[in-house]
Amino acid sequence: AGKFRSMEVRIRDLEASVATTHDAIEHRPAILVTWGAGPDFKVRFISESISQFGYRPRDFLSGRLNYAALVHPDDVPMMRRHVASVRARGGRVFGNKYRLRDARGKWRWVQSYVVEQVQGRQRADRYHGIVLDITDRMAAELSDGHATQSFREIAQTIQDIFFVMEYPTLRPLYISPGV
Repeated sequence: AGKFRSMEVRIRDLEASVATTHDAIEHRPAILVTWGAGPDFKVRFISESISQFGYRPRDFLSGRLNYAALVHPDDVPMMRRHVASVRARGGRVFGNKYRLRDARGKWRWVQSYVVEQVQGRQRADRYHGIVLDITDRMAAELSDGHATQSFREIAQTIQDIFFVMEYPTLRPLYISPGV
């Protein structure tokens, strides 16, 4: 009876571990994806978190949707160049920023980290990746870039003396060319 009791405890521990892992995967903003190798890159697994893009895992697993077809066409050549460059150096880990179309047709920026699974010395068998929605971060970076450019244009064209100083040291950070 002791052996069976021990086995029951192990099974419960394993079930609890599986449930915890499932929660960690499915209830996070990161999207976990496994693609098959080959020209179609068929999705073999995709986490429930794809729902933030308006899709369901079964949309991809059934073949109704092709993930690669949702990537912005202007980003595909850059992604191919990056993969070729990493492979030329013997690497198998790829990181890319690209746009992905959500279910409403809106383009959203994502950052992906993908590991190529290779069988022995052969070509890739599968790709395992994490995809993160970085749309808000990209918008903030773009906004910061516009603000910086506007500041430069104003500061360099005004005739008055213009300066920015650090507080409390009063160290000058910027002095306009008019000085």
